[in-house]
Amino acid sequence: MINDVTCVYRVTDNSASHSKDINKLLNFYDNADVIRLFFINKYIKDTNERTKLLQLVKKNEIKYKINLYIQYSDYKNAKRLYEGEGHNLNEAEKRQFAFATQSLFYFKLYKVQRLLKKMYKKIRL
Repeated sequence: MINDVTCVYRVTDNSASHSKDINKLLNFYDNADVIRLFFINKYIKDTNERTKLLQLVKKNEIKYKINLYIQYSDYKNAKRLYEGEGHNLNEAEKRQFAFATQSLFYFKLYKVQRLLKKMYKKIRL
């Protein structure tokens, strides 16, 4: 055991993974996906397992990006992404995002609902 602090974890307002700029966050996620895909393709030899992992990466990308668009009030891109890639989601996720991208009103309502859930979680803790 080393009885010393050997690393730190910093979250700043403008880092690659915690930016206030949606384009930087999307770029960071895309770059992380490149790394994920590289390791899956290089080290997962079983075709079925590789296919499942690739589908999971795609599904997580879609969910992350739709949620990010919702967080940044970008209805147009959330709707576009859902309509183009929603078939990759499971039924519960499709219902969730179909509601949010059905109209601008529902989009805003969904955003408020997510905010209230976050607040409720913090209050419960």
